[in-house]
Amino acid sequence: MSEKPKRSWSQFRLSTAVVIFVVGGALLLGSISAIGRTREAAHRSESGRIMNAVGKAMLMYADVPTFNNSNPVHLGDLYPYYVADTRCFVRPGWESQEAGYIYIPGSTPGDSSNIVLYENPPESQAKAGRNVLLGSTDDVFMSEDEFQTRLKQTAASLKAKGIEMKPEPVKPAEIAKKRF
Repeated sequence: MSEKPKRSWSQFRLSTAVVIFVVGGALLLGSISAIGRTREAAHRSESGRIMNAVGKAMLMYADVPTFNNSNPVHLGDLYPYYVADTRCFVRPGWESQEAGYIYIPGSTPGDSSNIVLYENPPESQAKAGRNVLLGSTDDVFMSEDEFQTRLKQTAASLKAKGIEMKPEPVKPAEIAKKRF
């Protein structure tokens, strides 16, 4: 009878090390993608907070008698009296974008279901949904389908008032250059 060859400890250690590296690599890749999702969720949450603050600034603007209970013609009109820092117009996580938000002028604070401000996501992230500020100053996260439906409703609401919907990119660099 022939004897079974004995495995050496060096072979056992090498195969164990390979398995450990493969499992460790898979765990590392999984944690990196989870960190990316967590970071985007944090950016989305911060964006919602910013949109809520801009909504409050719009309410203060509309409360001034000379503005006749209307939102600003340009969102930049809130700066510097109602919004002290133009960084409020930069969407967290998309700092390199020229315009992280889009403003829709024409609504009043009474147009509670109209979209007045929304995120302008990069093309690769558009299908994931976006934060939206409604005329009621509620900031909500909507799927892309919900957003497109609500955008059409906003256009119809403005048209009924004789206003053509003209979305306006919010460009913080241009707002900061504004002279007083």
